[in-house]
Amino acid sequence: MTKTEPKKEETVVHDVTPQPVEPAKTPGPAVDPKTEVEVAKPVVIPESVNDYNEMGMPITLGHKLRMAKVFVESKLMPKGMETAQQVCVALQMGHELGLSPLMAVNNIHVINQKPSMAARLMMAIVMKQPSYAGHTITGTKDSCTVVIKRKINGEIVEFTGSFSMEDAKQAELLGKDNWKKFPKDMLKSRAMSITCRDAYPDALVGIVSTEEAENTIFMNDEQEKVDPSVNMFNMIVATINQTKGAKKKAAIAKENIEMNNVLTEAQKEELKKYIPLEQ
Repeated sequence: MTKTEPKKEETVVHDVTPQPVEPAKTPGPAVDPKTEVEVAKPVVIPESVNDYNEMGMPITLGHKLRMAKVFVESKLMPKGMETAQQVCVALQMGHELGLSPLMAVNNIHVINQKPSMAARLMMAIVMKQPSYAGHTITGTKDSCTVVIKRKINGEIVEFTGSFSMEDAKQAELLGKDNWKKFPKDMLKSRAMSITCRDAYPDALVGIVSTEEAENTIFMNDEQEKVDPSVNMFNMIVATINQTKGAKKKAAIAKENIEMNNVLTEAQKEELKKYIPLEQ
């Protein structure tokens, strides 16, 4: 018999030599395939929840202007809110009145170059005030009277406002379309806005009702219109003065200097005086 030799086991050798690792490639800027020109990436500025209040309203004017541009580009803004500057003013007014952004742009109207709001919204703001103690509305086809009760220093004070068809006649309102179709509603709105402003001038910051603004001429064609940058600059300065803390004041000034395209160079230079406060 022929002896069969046992098979020898093959020894497998594993190469454990570390291989060089190529560094990860950092993607370069995007290139337009048609022009082969590099396309710059947009600068994204991170936002924080602290940039907005509980109503979703931006705190700083720079963030309001950024939101206003988005709103205008949506093509869903009401008449009178065609530019970012107009929307920004409505947002700032809404901020001071405690409104949400959409509530502000849909209910604050710029009429005859002056911001206004519906009388019913004025009453809604009044009813949210801690010192509000109730109201009554009484009227006939010829007049309307509104009484608002406000608690002041522990006592209930009543504020009364009325508007009549005779008042409308003297103001030459009776020929207008709304007064012909809805006289009772117009009487109620005028009486309501008068009383709201008398009872809560601090909460309504002097704003007039839409019904009043539509029938009042605040500026005629012969008067010089105010440069939008002037209104914007005054609003920024007012915001800075109302802000507590030197660093916050400086941050508002710096943000508007860098990002606000409405301001002139001279106005931006003027804002720089707030920057040293940051130091």
